[in-house]
Amino acid sequence: MSASAELAAYAAANAYAAAGIPVAPVGAGAGAGVGVVGAAAVKAEKKRRGGKTGGAGVGRWTEEEEKQLTAALKEHGDKAWKKVAACVPNRTEIQCLQHHKQVMNRGSIKRGRGSWTPEDDARLIALVAEHGTKKWASAIAPLMDGRMGKQCRERWVNKLNPALKKGPWSVEEEQTLDNLQQELGNKWATIANRMGNTRSENDVKNHYYAKKRRKGPGHAAKRRKKEAEGTYVPPAPKPRAVPRAPPMPLPVVTPIDNSAANEAVNV
Repeated sequence: MSASAELAAYAAANAYAAAGIPVAPVGAGAGAGVGVVGAAAVKAEKKRRGGKTGGAGVGRWTEEEEKQLTAALKEHGDKAWKKVAACVPNRTEIQCLQHHKQVMNRGSIKRGRGSWTPEDDARLIALVAEHGTKKWASAIAPLMDGRMGKQCRERWVNKLNPALKKGPWSVEEEQTLDNLQQELGNKWATIANRMGNTRSENDVKNHYYAKKRRKGPGHAAKRRKKEAEGTYVPPAPKPRAVPRAPPMPLPVVTPIDNSAANEAVNV
């Protein structure tokens, strides 16, 4: 298991443990419990509970299963997932937890561009200073109203981390990015880590593809092909900005000599 996968497994294990789901140590094997995440976790839990002849259900949840889950949650709450899963045949604790959090309770999760407020950012920064950058699901997300651990991590990694550079890329950074992409492929999180986490994962990925579009061989090849066919039309030059007219000169005011009139009045 890679280092990043192991960290993700530990984060998931902490979340499941907090929810009351039995969790095995990472790397202990599928038969010991849940030490992996995502689809692999469901597969391991299915094997642990039922083996080849039975176990966890697969596929979409039916309306009847959702009714059973809702009734079980009303009776046992959202902490005792082992008791909840016992009320939903062929579904594991993990499946019940995930379906409740990500599907049935989806409306309580804040999503979309612009949903992060300055108050949310300030709270997340304070929580990261207190708990570090490892316990996103177990320690930080429960204290962020309407947020999941993944959302908190991505907000920190891509926006709020003070170590991130926001300015133009240097020649050395671009060369390092090209070398790492050739070595690792499109593993943007690993590339960002190898670059010292001074650029976010999104910034690394977007900059690579933007550079590829600008200077990729595909555009040059298309241009040469059109030139050979005589169909190439060069882009129109940008219109020059119209110079502004100089300001109008102020009128010259000639002072009026009232000395003679003042003398006549005084006489």
